Amino acid sequence: MVNTGTPEWVLSQKQGTKEKGYTDPDWSVHDNAPQGGNISFFHTCTFNLSTHQIVVMGGAKEFGEGFYTCSAENDIPSKIIADKWFQIKQERYDWHIIAFALPADLLLRKLLGKNNMALAPTLRFYLEHATGYPKGGKNPNAADIEGINAINRCNRVLIFPDNKQTKVAYGPGTETKSWIDFVEAKVGGGDYRLVIGPQQPEYMLNYRQYAWTTGWGIWLINNGLRYYRFKNYQIKNKQRISLNGSWPKGHPKIDENGSKIK
Repeated sequence: MVNTGTPEWVLSQKQGTKEKGYTDPDWSVHDNAPQGGNISFFHTCTFNLSTHQIVVMGGAKEFGEGFYTCSAENDIPSKIIADKWFQIKQERYDWHIIAFALPADLLLRKLLGKNNMALAPTLRFYLEHATGYPKGGKNPNAADIEGINAINRCNRVLIFPDNKQTKVAYGPGTETKSWIDFVEAKVGGGDYRLVIGPQQPEYMLNYRQYAWTTGWGIWLINNGLRYYRFKNYQIKNKQRISLNGSWPKGHPKIDENGSKIK
């Protein structure tokens, strides 16, 4: 959701100068991706997010209140959402995919804290990959679960593995929860700024989703530079999106670098 009023979680430019890697928020949606050094996330929607601050609105969601995104590793999760949620369920074809690029160093510091930066390579893997694990590959091994638990105990990022019955650390203490435990009431919980885990619908194929929760989570996503991954205001012939890598014929396309394809 968006709010056109006074920002709540976006620092002013004067305050922002205290943050390494921070720039004054630019909420315009650009046609081109920024240069390197960023970690990006995709959001499929029909709303024009340009110039608008993102805020969290109430409502029951898997990981509680938050702004939900997909990994930018590939387009498939975002395309599935476009097809299943908009084209099939709502018969809407005026969707687009907007990317949020956040400076990697700023993002990792805010999600871990300066005393936990040894975990940055592990967390970065989960931020940049829609599936898989840094040690075990397709399936997590003991080292992967240990890494997830260490990140979860920092109390800023909560990660769930693909197996929704697997219990992992929850909070800084000894409590544990599985994906099933956490989503039961659809109210979220804890002080986490970002929740990462498989999506509920089977058609999402266990691709990870990223829920930016209230407070610092929303501050972070609002400070991402926005650009179009796929710009599509209307498909007049109502041609459904293909999940095999092709975009609807005759409509603006954005390449993997965020640039227009002629």
